[in-house]
Amino acid sequence: MILLSASLALAEEVCVTLDISGFTQHQKNMVKAFVYSLGYEASGQDVIPTVSCNDCNSTKVCFKDPTFDVATIITGQKILDRYAVEKAKSDAETARLQVLETELNTINDGMKTDDTNWTSMTTTQKLVAIKKLLRREVLKRELGQ
Repeated sequence: MILLSASLALAEEVCVTLDISGFTQHQKNMVKAFVYSLGYEASGQDVIPTVSCNDCNSTKVCFKDPTFDVATIITGQKILDRYAVEKAKSDAETARLQVLETELNTINDGMKTDDTNWTSMTTTQKLVAIKKLLRREVLKRELGQ
């Protein structure tokens, strides 16, 4: 008679409760994404945490069988730091797109004049106008237009 034994390993859930009372609503909305990101960076594993809003002034974050110290890695300050970095990236991209949009609008305004004056323009002026057309197409592509 062969006796087979199976042992079930129960997953250990490690949780931390974070005080998010000082977070803005947008920061609160981003908690789960940043907690996931911090956990992934710490463990190199794609482990999705459970995040529950207790009273929306605190939130409970849990990982099953984490390979990192949850209380050290998942802190309110680290979430705020990550938020600041991501916000700075987003703000920089918004500013970059606004510069491109302004350049596109300036070129479009100039193209109206070029179109009106095309027959009286010199060859050099026409080449400058064609260069503007090419730049306009590059800008439109970068802006997703």
